[in-house]
Amino acid sequence: MGKNNNCMKTLLRIIDYLIIVFKLFMLIVLILDYRAAVGLWKGVALHYLIPFIVYGLIAIIRVFKIKNIKLLLLEILCNIFFILRVNSSHAYFLILTIISLSIVLYLFYNVKIIKKN
Repeated sequence: MGKNNNCMKTLLRIIDYLIIVFKLFMLIVLILDYRAAVGLWKGVALHYLIPFIVYGLIAIIRVFKIKNIKLLLLEILCNIFFILRVNSSHAYFLILTIISLSIVLYLFYNVKIIKKN
């Protein structure tokens, strides 16, 4: 039973780190997009880059402070703000943040997401 539990915890941590890396990857892609933009398109690219700067900063801090729920709650608030102000596609990042929050709650705070019968 213990070995399966350790494998599950390791898998969940890998998933959480993959979510963090994906957000950093999107930041890099949008930075490259901003650098390639010309003229008026630079303003549009900056408009879409700003949320990912916030996500990237939070992701970098989360690498070192993986247990910090306050960062995840801040990111959820930022996700909601960016859904309303920038684009509704930030809802995907809200879902990823909620997945990260549930992983952190399960791994470090013993909160059971699904109850066993």
